[in-house]
Amino acid sequence: MEKNPLISVVVPVYGIDRYIGICIESILNQTYRNLEVVLVDDGSKDRSSEICDLYASKDPRIKVIHKENGGLVSARKAGLAASMGSIISCVDGDDWVGPEFIEKMYASMESAGADMVCAGQTRVLFDQSVRLVNAIPAGVYEGERLEKLRSEMLSFGSYYRPGITTYVWNKLFRREILYDVQMAVDERISIGEDAAVTYPALLKCSRVVVTEHTDYHYRQREDSMLKQTAGFSNELGKLRVLYDYLMSWKDRAMGLPVQSGAHSGNLSANETQNVRPDSYGTPAKPRKYGNAALRQSTAGNDSGQDIHSLSEPAAMAALHLEEQITDFVLSICIMRSGGRLPEDDYSTYDKAYFGKRVVICSAGTFGQQLVNRFRETGHCKVVGWLDDDYWEYRRCCMNVDPIEQIREMEFDYVLIASVDTDFSGRMIRRLAEFGVSRRRILTVSVPASEEARRKLIRRFLYGANSHA
Repeated sequence: MEKNPLISVVVPVYGIDRYIGICIESILNQTYRNLEVVLVDDGSKDRSSEICDLYASKDPRIKVIHKENGGLVSARKAGLAASMGSIISCVDGDDWVGPEFIEKMYASMESAGADMVCAGQTRVLFDQSVRLVNAIPAGVYEGERLEKLRSEMLSFGSYYRPGITTYVWNKLFRREILYDVQMAVDERISIGEDAAVTYPALLKCSRVVVTEHTDYHYRQREDSMLKQTAGFSNELGKLRVLYDYLMSWKDRAMGLPVQSGAHSGNLSANETQNVRPDSYGTPAKPRKYGNAALRQSTAGNDSGQDIHSLSEPAAMAALHLEEQITDFVLSICIMRSGGRLPEDDYSTYDKAYFGKRVVICSAGTFGQQLVNRFRETGHCKVVGWLDDDYWEYRRCCMNVDPIEQIREMEFDYVLIASVDTDFSGRMIRRLAEFGVSRRRILTVSVPASEEARRKLIRRFLYGANSHA
């Protein structure tokens, strides 16, 4: 590997004039000096564009692209196309990186001769910060170890958490790994944009490093804490596009023929055309089958081959990729729908809470959607909303209380708003400390069998009458 190669840092920018200067300064102050900074102004209507141009006039390492608004995928494509580096990093324009971020990531890549480095991150909100790392342990992965990583990259241990975080911005890529993957992403994707890059890229790698570096600082903005209140039906088109895209690269990875819309069920042409990009514990025992077939060429196959004609290891690998994708997209469906399918009265919780007084535990995306759905349907009464970070949500004008407030509440059931079994287990123990009996605590329940999960995701994406 070339010593001190040019590393390009691609930064999408849209409407973040309050933050973009901090981001740029953090990149320019990296201890690794041979950098190119590509700022992509994606049609900003505030002063972000001016700030980018100002910085470009101060440092020759900065290149600015001004384009019409097209969304995150479009912006990253434009930045990557304009970049010159043999190694690529992506930083979101409202985040920042520690001074040794690039140097540490490159050192890990160089020492291992890796194609990709996957780090952790530091989540920052107001004056609080939390270090987060991947569920898959730190180390160098190649050969059978890499096959094992791929078998758990989207869905690790008990339902649900990813083995490798979806984010593109806490990764370092060799250019040839990232370029084809990023440029192939469907620009209609506006939910799961990072997943559509990270996991296909992992399939292309011969060697991967997982590190516990957390020098990437992800800013949890107040406006991003407040999730969309639009009904789940308004997001279905976006989720169908994501599901179809991920399934298509599964087929491509296995050398199966790829047909556009092959996994889209009853998604109509109008629905796909109208989806536009937005502006912006201890794990359970792992599955026993491997992913050996992923080392084969990812070139398309025109032979008409289907999964039944693959060798047994290849067929198992293809099925397992499909299971991981199903788990991943199903988790998004559950969170964004509040775990409910009103048209057929389905709930991912025991329906004992219907008509009862409930307390929602957790105020993230899932918790907010639960509260929104309950307000819409009125099929139960929300009498409390709890989160350890209650003060953060109160600053966003959300009526959230600390966990210990449960002692002062009169309720029938507590619903833990999480798809992560480990988190739910920890919260059950916390609530027990405050005298809440286990029978009054409800958690998300998904079918144990993969076939049943596939049927469930079809119900979420295509309705109760879907037989696909």
